Amino acid sequence: MNFTRIHTSLLILAVLVLALGFTGCKSGGMSAQEGGGLSWKNKLKIADKFYKEGYFYDACHYYSEVLEEQPDNMDVTYKLAESYYLSRDYKEANENYKMVMDKNLVLYPMSHYKYALTLKMTGRYPEAKEEFAKFGKSYKGADANLQKKRVKNEILGCDYALEALGKPLNVVVIHMGNEINAAYTEASPMPVGADKLIYASLRSDTVIAFEDVKSRVGRFQLYQSVKTYNRWSQGELLPPEVNEPGMDVANGCYSPDKKRFFYTQCKSDKTGKMICSIFMSDFIDGKWKKAKKLDDKINMEGYTNTHPTVGKYKKGTQILYFVSDRPGAGGKDIWYSEISKDGVFKDPKNLGKKINTISDELTPFYNNESRVLYFSSNGHPGIGGYDVFSTEGRLRKWTKPENVGYPLNSSVDDMYFVADEDETGGYFIS
Repeated sequence: MNFTRIHTSLLILAVLVLALGFTGCKSGGMSAQEGGGLSWKNKLKIADKFYKEGYFYDACHYYSEVLEEQPDNMDVTYKLAESYYLSRDYKEANENYKMVMDKNLVLYPMSHYKYALTLKMTGRYPEAKEEFAKFGKSYKGADANLQKKRVKNEILGCDYALEALGKPLNVVVIHMGNEINAAYTEASPMPVGADKLIYASLRSDTVIAFEDVKSRVGRFQLYQSVKTYNRWSQGELLPPEVNEPGMDVANGCYSPDKKRFFYTQCKSDKTGKMICSIFMSDFIDGKWKKAKKLDDKINMEGYTNTHPTVGKYKKGTQILYFVSDRPGAGGKDIWYSEISKDGVFKDPKNLGKKINTISDELTPFYNNESRVLYFSSNGHPGIGGYDVFSTEGRLRKWTKPENVGYPLNSSVDDMYFVADEDETGGYFIS
């Protein structure tokens, strides 16, 4: 995705957009010597390995090569569709889901749902509504009730999208340019004052050889860019005290008093699942101390814990909001933990079903001045996949989430919305 900035005469809001990538799996980065001499069965093993470890950009490259020799293999076609979907190439995903749906719907019934979803995510709302309705009537799986809820939500999203596109916000969205946006993907923008931006970037855009897969882990790193005369500098790596070798590092944020810095480190566990944990560094005597992993109240063993944002509370206490896939309302939920004056974290609590849905809620940002929580969700009715929503309150008391509208939200994924401190601008990933 890309970093972007916005301007609106109504909100007087400027938002810069960064890019969240992984789109386009057809790369020239793999030479014939690296992949051309392998049998299709070996290429399939390589593709499955990449897919399991979360490297979907590389997986779809190999699945495509397998299908050159096995064009009627619907299992590989479905895996290719999933790889395209997870690498955010929704047009290619749509075509491959359609192929599977037409040729073997019985074995792959969810290909119909994914076909409808990628119609929506390529902006074809009337067609998407029709296909969602057909899927809802025909699907007989064990989770039919759950899927019917999702279908109802997606149809509401299509209706909202058609309405929102006809009534756009008075907003100008500006791409931040190549000084910050690299070829592959950026994430987690966090402004520091008026002239600094911390963000994560994965500086790569080539398919790599299978034997190099282990060396890829840890290439998401935190960068800082400085603005001078309305121009942003090339991003520079934050020091190794934060960017630990061998880890994916992202999601940096400060506490309201700027005395603590939170971020996440991620790596694959023994099963190949990517597990993220939240770390914190204290600012003492003018220096940042080596970051420590928060205890298992926050970093529950076996679950991913990520996307920290910190709000003010009362009498010097603070609140950590974060995302976790531990048991809750649905997939990934937003949770909170009160932080005492002496830095003790209380047991986390779920924000509740008004915010968290049966699907995923991600990338919360709490604005301390307005007491507004921004977050992205694919479980509330939206224009695209993940849309940005806003709600006012704290702890478990929140107003009904509202879609922030078009063009902040688009037919694809829009996440990581953060506002400037004076709320005259902001940043998000699209």
